[in-house]
Amino acid sequence: MLLFIRLSCHRVFFSCLATAVEGFLDLYLGEHPPENSILEDPTEENMSILTREITSKVPAGALASIVLWCDLELSKFAAAFGGPKILGQLALSPPLILERGDDESKSKAKIQKTRDRETAIELASKCVDQAFQLASENLDSIGLPLSQRLADYFRGRLRGCEAEIAAQLRGKWDHVIYDWLTPNSVLEGENHRKSRTENWE
Repeated sequence: MLLFIRLSCHRVFFSCLATAVEGFLDLYLGEHPPENSILEDPTEENMSILTREITSKVPAGALASIVLWCDLELSKFAAAFGGPKILGQLALSPPLILERGDDESKSKAKIQKTRDRETAIELASKCVDQAFQLASENLDSIGLPLSQRLADYFRGRLRGCEAEIAAQLRGKWDHVIYDWLTPNSVLEGENHRKSRTENWE
């Protein structure tokens, strides 16, 4: 329960991120459009950050800065998400084999650790699901579908259990975590962020 309370607090993160982006765009766009004007058909082009009005009024450099800033903020969120307060509390790593004790005690300990890990993976799956849901509700709605980038950052913090989590979430987020079922030896999101930061320096 404590995990979900802490994760629910991160709802504010995505809400504030979306609000900040909208506020930044308002500096260029001026007044908001009439109420409900962009809600008539959420599948239309006006639900994307790259609408004709925005691209004509907002400099390309400003739009690029928005995307880069959001990317960095997602990296920070993933670091907190995978830290000791949320995923770090869960026994996601494969259980170690005991070197001491008789065969019966080893077997019981292995069974218990396996059960603990299965429970941890189930909880982690629910946490990841909720995080994707929050990102989708707040960022996709303003034309910033960054769930894939969030998935890249999450993957390196799941301690090798991303395939099991992907199996738990199969059918809902397949378009985001389709590559979690394949082996991956590098942290793609983190390496991308670090290389970009080094280039800036």
